[in-house]
Amino acid sequence: MKIISCIAIFLLLLSSLTQAQSLQGHNWIIGFSASENFPADSSGGLLMDFTSGSLVYSKVPLKNALASSSIISDTLGNLLFYSEGCGINRRDHTVMLGSDSINDHPLQYFCINGSGYSRTSGLIILPDPGGKRIYRVFHNAYYIKGLYGSQMRMTTVDMTLDNGMGRVTEKKKILIDSANIIYISAVKHANGRDWWIVNSERGSNQKFVFLLDPSGIHGPEVIKTGGVKLANPEAFGQMLFSPDGKKFLELTDDGSYICDFNRCSGKFSNCVKIDFPDAAFCNSGAFSSDSRLLYVSTCDSIFQFDLQSPDFNQTRQLIAVQDGISDIFNTPYFGTMTLAPDNKIYINQPTGGNKLNIIHQPNQQGLAAGFEKWGFDMPVFNASKHFPNLPNHQLGADLSLCSDCDTLPNPPLDLMLYPNPANTYTFIGGQVSQSDYPLKFQLFDMLGRLLLEENITCPPHRIATANLPAAAYSWRAVNQSGNKIRQGVLVKR
Repeated sequence: MKIISCIAIFLLLLSSLTQAQSLQGHNWIIGFSASENFPADSSGGLLMDFTSGSLVYSKVPLKNALASSSIISDTLGNLLFYSEGCGINRRDHTVMLGSDSINDHPLQYFCINGSGYSRTSGLIILPDPGGKRIYRVFHNAYYIKGLYGSQMRMTTVDMTLDNGMGRVTEKKKILIDSANIIYISAVKHANGRDWWIVNSERGSNQKFVFLLDPSGIHGPEVIKTGGVKLANPEAFGQMLFSPDGKKFLELTDDGSYICDFNRCSGKFSNCVKIDFPDAAFCNSGAFSSDSRLLYVSTCDSIFQFDLQSPDFNQTRQLIAVQDGISDIFNTPYFGTMTLAPDNKIYINQPTGGNKLNIIHQPNQQGLAAGFEKWGFDMPVFNASKHFPNLPNHQLGADLSLCSDCDTLPNPPLDLMLYPNPANTYTFIGGQVSQSDYPLKFQLFDMLGRLLLEENITCPPHRIATANLPAAAYSWRAVNQSGNKIRQGVLVKR
C-alpha cells in the first residue's frame, strides 16, 4: 500500500506539471524606456498577459527598449524574468544579480543609452530539461561593423536563489565563436522534454544545431538547408518553427524557404522556396495555431498559404493590403508578425508605433482569417517591429514516433498511466519487454464491466477519457499471449 500511495502522489504531481507547462510563454513585454521625444505617460513597457485565455495588459517600467527580447514565466504563468540582450530583468523589473553586461562587445553602448539590441530573434530563454528551476538564456553577441553576430553565448539563471528572484550562476559561455550569425530559434525534441536550438549563419545556408538535455548543451552540428541567409547586412528577416514543430520557416532578403523538420533527429529536409514578392526590410511570417496555414508579409501585403496542399505555392492568397493611411506615430506598413497564446496573430510596424494589426482567425482560409488594421491600440509606444522571441512551450512528445526516437535516459520503470487523475486523456507508457507487444489495454468500471479496449504497438499511447464519468476505474494490460502483465487504478476527474 505504501508503494501504491507513493506512485499516486508522483502521478498527481506529474499531472499538475503536464497541465501547467502551457503557460510558460503566456506573458509578453514590449515597449521602450522613457524618452524626451515621447510623452512620459506613453513610454515604458507593456505587459501582455494571456494566462486567462484572452489578452489583459498593464504598463511596466523599462530600462532599455525591447527591440530584441525573450521572456519566461513559470508553469502557472507567473512572470519570472526577461532580457533585451543587455542584461536580465527580474519580475520586479530590476536587474538580476550577475547579469550585467552579458554582451560586452562594442554594441554594448546601445544598452548604455537605452536603445537595447536591434536584431530580430537575437536571444531566447528556455527552461532546462533537468528541472530544479534552472533556465538557460541563449544570446548572440555582435560586432559593431554592420551589426554582425560574432558569438553565440549561454547564460544560466538559478531561480532558487535570492528568495526566488533568481541569480546568474554562469555568464557568457561561448557556444559559437567568430561566426557570422544572426537568428536563434528553438523547438521541443520529439521526447517532449529536451530542446533543439538553431542558430543561422548570414550569407550561407548553414545552420548550427544544438541539443539541450538534462546533461547539458551538445553541439553544434553544422547542417545545410535551402536558401541563402541575408547577404544584405542591414536587411531584416525571421526564423521560426511551426506550432507542431514539423516545419521550419526562414525569411530572408535573398529568398524565403520552408523546410520539414524532424524533431527526433534534428534534421531538415524538403526545403522549398516560398513564392511571394519578398522585401528586404519587411519580411515576416507566422503559422496558424493548427500549423496548416502559413502567413508571410511584405511591407504592404500579407499572403496566406495552405501547407497541406501538395504544391502549397499554388494556394497563395492575398488577405491584406495596407491602405496607405498613416498618422503621426504609425506607418501603413507591416513589420514582424507572431502567433500569440490567444491564437491570434499580432503584427507590428517596421518603425514601431502604438498600434498593432491583428489577424483574428488565422486558422480560417482566405478573407475569413479576419485581418484588422490597428486592431490593438496600446497605451505605450513600441520601440520597433519586434516581438519577444519565444518557443512553443505547449508542444509535447510526438506520439507518432516510436520509442527508438526517445532520448529520455530514465523512462518509467514500470508500465503506468499519466496523468492520473485524468481529465480528457491519459497516456500509458513505461518499460516492458518488447516480446509482450502488441499490448491490449482494458478499462473496467468497479463492477468489472469492460468499458474500453485498445491495442498498443508504440508507447506512449494516448487514451481518450473525456466521455467517462468522474469515478475510479480499474485497468489492466494484457500481452500478445493473453497474459495480464500490469494492472492499476485510473481516477477520472
